[in-house]
Amino acid sequence: MSKAIHSGHETLQRFGAARAYNAWIADTLRPFAGRRVLEIGAGIGNLSEHFLDRERLVLTDMETHYIGALRERFSGQAHIHALHYDVSEPPPADLVAERFDTIICLNVIEHVQDDAAALRHIIELLQPGGRALLLVPAHSWLYCKLDVNLGHFRRYHRVSFRERLVAAGFVLERDFYFNPAAIPGWFLFGKVIGHDLVAERPLQGFDRLVPLLRWVPTRWLPFGISLIAVARRPLAP
Repeated sequence: MSKAIHSGHETLQRFGAARAYNAWIADTLRPFAGRRVLEIGAGIGNLSEHFLDRERLVLTDMETHYIGALRERFSGQAHIHALHYDVSEPPPADLVAERFDTIICLNVIEHVQDDAAALRHIIELLQPGGRALLLVPAHSWLYCKLDVNLGHFRRYHRVSFRERLVAAGFVLERDFYFNPAAIPGWFLFGKVIGHDLVAERPLQGFDRLVPLLRWVPTRWLPFGISLIAVARRPLAP
């Protein structure tokens, strides 16, 4: 197992325990989600469990051991299917044929060296009028050892990510920075102290604060630990 994969697995396990934080992300995305959902880079299903009420939920990841974990976690639910897919590669015909109206892609694009190609593949997987709900790490000045160990090629600025989406053929419906309160911790532990992984105890403490933080109106702020974009595939002419 490579260092990035090991770090990613350990990080997913730690964030799996941050249930309030995962619910916050899911509640932020849910108003934009349709009935036929594809989650790219589902990992161990931390976000997936919040969308079990969809008509169809397909979960993909490029790591085989995550597919096994997803199948075990959601076994017995016929409308949920987990399979291998690497978004850096063109989508297979059987996945395109699912006619997804929503694609959720959480902290994935930054792992792909050719992110422009990944965004083109995502739009191919959407039916016309469908939406991609994308969350990426924000602000290049926050890039640190934590990002390197997780296999991140970059962090994003709002304007540059908008340009990438438009270049891929998307119509941007809205975008906003998310969770500004996490910036000090990421800066301290990643850039100042130089931790390899997200610290477990501070994450647990942060998770306890989420019920308060999620009600603070911060979408208008020009900064956040992440950037969320809601982008639509145009209707066919």
